[in-house]
Amino acid sequence: MFGLRSLFYPWGFLVQLVALVHFVRRRPEGYWLYIILFGGFLGASAYIVVEVIPDLGLLRGVYQGFGRRSRIQALETHILDNPSPGNYEELGELYLDQKQYVKARDAFNKAIAARPAVGSPIL
Repeated sequence: MFGLRSLFYPWGFLVQLVALVHFVRRRPEGYWLYIILFGGFLGASAYIVVEVIPDLGLLRGVYQGFGRRSRIQALETHILDNPSPGNYEELGELYLDQKQYVKARDAFNKAIAARPAVGSPIL
């Protein structure tokens, strides 16, 4: 019986530690602190299910950087075939997200220059 208890013994503290670290970083409602501390493993598990798992959706932006780089490359090759203002605008926005401000400004300048003048007939 004691062998089984020693198998699960440290997990309660680890779950509480994870919940406390998340609580300190995110600062949800104050009653969660009491639930984590006094509820033990069960309270910390409830906190993780209710507060931590929905916050995992916030990490989505971290992984979008990889897709953004390939989208920039695809747009750069697409602009060679179709230099439309919309393509330059999208490329400028992607450069802005990557904090490449000089390239973003150049793309936006090309988008403005490629737009037809106001009042000119559309062919």
